[in-house]
Amino acid sequence: KIKNPTKLELEVKEPKKYIIPWALLGFALVMIYQMVVSIVYSQIFGTQQTSPNTERLIVIARKIPLFIFFVSIVGPLLEEYVFRKVIFGELFNAIKGNRIVAFAIATTVSSLIFALAHNDYKFIPIYFGMGVIFSLAYVWTKRLAVPIIIHMLQNGFVVIFQLLNPEALKKATEQANFIYHIFIP
Repeated sequence: KIKNPTKLELEVKEPKKYIIPWALLGFALVMIYQMVVSIVYSQIFGTQQTSPNTERLIVIARKIPLFIFFVSIVGPLLEEYVFRKVIFGELFNAIKGNRIVAFAIATTVSSLIFALAHNDYKFIPIYFGMGVIFSLAYVWTKRLAVPIIIHMLQNGFVVIFQLLNPEALKKATEQANFIYHIFIP
């Protein structure tokens, strides 16, 4: 049982059997969102941009492989509890009246704090958008497990991808830019 449940957690939840499908959909949305923002960044800044936060984590993970566990599992668990359950959930609970307004305010505040907490000011749009997707997943399913799993998949994918094949990320971004230029000359 959840101690101190939010209004969302007291409502009828998506059945447990849908946790993984919703998480996979959310992961796909996060990855598509990041790809789109990466294309926009490359158009603005002229080169592919890498988050300094991600670079710091990769340096540590190369030296201490156990750190991959913390980045992929522990970090998302703690962050989603703080940013979705506590900040988003408490704001959503506190705002009376229209649920859409409550959602918009709680999402904006929690996602902005989430973005700022990553200390990559140039990458606020990426982290903010991820926070919005995580909040949508939480509201839609009423299960904190869904944004936690999405976040774990995203962090795990990025860390493993960066460790195993950092050049593939650059190549994927170049291919996405090529596709972008086909549709938007």
